[in-house]
Amino acid sequence: MTAGEATAGGIAALTDAGKFADAMAQCAHALAANSHEVAARINQGAAHLGLGDATAARRAFNRAINDDPTVAAAWNGLGNALYDLGRPDDAAAALNTAANLSPDPAMPRFHRAMALLAAGDYAQGWAEYEHRTVPLTLRRHAAPPWKGDALDGRRLLISAEQGYGDMIQFARFVPLVAAQGGTVVFEVPAELLPLFAPFADSVTLTATEDGPVDGVDCHIHLMSLARILGVTANTVPAAAPYIAAPPARVAAWREAMQDDGGLRIGIAWAGRPSYPQDAQRSMDCAHLGPLAALDGLSLYSLQKDRTTRPITDELAASLTDDFSRLPNDFAETAAIIENLDLIITVDSAIGHIAGALGKLVWVLLSFAADWRWMREHADTPWYPAMRLFRQDAAGDWAGVMARVCEALVDTGC
Repeated sequence: MTAGEATAGGIAALTDAGKFADAMAQCAHALAANSHEVAARINQGAAHLGLGDATAARRAFNRAINDDPTVAAAWNGLGNALYDLGRPDDAAAALNTAANLSPDPAMPRFHRAMALLAAGDYAQGWAEYEHRTVPLTLRRHAAPPWKGDALDGRRLLISAEQGYGDMIQFARFVPLVAAQGGTVVFEVPAELLPLFAPFADSVTLTATEDGPVDGVDCHIHLMSLARILGVTANTVPAAAPYIAAPPARVAAWREAMQDDGGLRIGIAWAGRPSYPQDAQRSMDCAHLGPLAALDGLSLYSLQKDRTTRPITDELAASLTDDFSRLPNDFAETAAIIENLDLIITVDSAIGHIAGALGKLVWVLLSFAADWRWMREHADTPWYPAMRLFRQDAAGDWAGVMARVCEALVDTGC
């Protein structure tokens, strides 16, 4: 290993650890010694992306490509930067080049999938999505993969994967598969099982934590079902509700929540901190100040994790109730949501729960929103009662909240 390679590896480790400022300083030092050091330039681009500056990242990756156009990592980085700049078609092209150059094209092809899906190209997007690399949530099973052929009485295992929001969003496909014949076993984390009670008439539910499922003839991961079923942006099955909160808990919260005559709004301002793009999708709750200042609203905090996005004293004082005091229980959260009039949340599991319940929900999106919300749309084929509020520029939560407040005033709250 050369000194340059060792330095590049150390900088990449800093970036992987989220220490972007330290990585930038090391990149500057390496590039001062050699401005054509491609690995340092790629690491510089990655650090810029981590800091949310896609424009600077694009410049860094382009300079790396100018110095050596055969390096797959530079094209992969450029594709990610173009995605964050709201250019999914250009991103897909760059990522295709990265895949063609790479001896292991899985990562650029997975990134390309998200660009294609964001652009609305579901046919190619689902095919590329099969290259996803999320080993912690893709359990391996001995049963052969199901390829969409007739089940003919066979027993199919569908394993949930990735984040809770993904599981809730894609669970809609499970009853459709069960309706095609055979026996379907749906394996999900135990904490989500109560939400899928409506599936029990046609699907066998089992908890991931219970260990491997025996006696199955074939297997598929949940997020491959869209490809198997040939789902397009125009054919997403969007009937809601398709999950349910436990009726007894819904009734208990109906009794417990005081009716003050205001529009009951549940709010959440941050997602899971371990999500790679959490810095972009989550916001400081201070941005909710204009919402709290409106008359005629009763605000209920649905936010659980306060470690990275704590609540301000001003917002806390404006809440009718703060449900962070409750255990992190999805069934309880769903029961509370059923007793609210509107949910306003960043892109997190809260939005998926509300959408799958058929509740009115407004989702606040970063400029480089996740692929599932596509581009420029104010609605989504995934949840008919959902409205999307997008940043006009990276980091512009103030503009998003101004439009949210205007929309609330227009409703006569």
